[in-house]
Amino acid sequence: MMALIGSPNRNMAASLDTLEISKRLRQAGFSEPQAEVVTAVLRETREFDLAQLATKADLTVLRADMALLATRADLALLRADMEKEIGLLRSEIGTLRREFEARTDSLKSDLLARIEAAKSDTIKWVVGIGFAQVAMIVALLRFFPGAHP
Repeated sequence: MMALIGSPNRNMAASLDTLEISKRLRQAGFSEPQAEVVTAVLRETREFDLAQLATKADLTVLRADMALLATRADLALLRADMEKEIGLLRSEIGTLRREFEARTDSLKSDLLARIEAAKSDTIKWVVGIGFAQVAMIVALLRFFPGAHP
């Protein structure tokens, strides 16, 4: 069949001479429809195969891309680093939480002390004003002795 297609020394980039192949097939005893079908199949096969081949440039790009990919060892190192960082972050969060709770407790104690002071000041003022009102009423009653029953 190689004799029908052409010599094996032909460059693969050369175009496929379907008319020549069809003529050779008819000379070898194929009918015209058979020769056309075989020629079409050869052309499709060649086009399909050439479309699927990788070029040197494709392989160079692929090698460059593969060099950028992380290996399992790289991923294991990354995982170990991340676990270490997560442990440090958890420790820092625990420290911050304890500091926050201590600060909150301190603020709460200070606030309760201020509330208690304000409460006692309020009681002093209320009692003082109450005594002032009683004193005022007594003074008014003394100025107007006949006004009360």
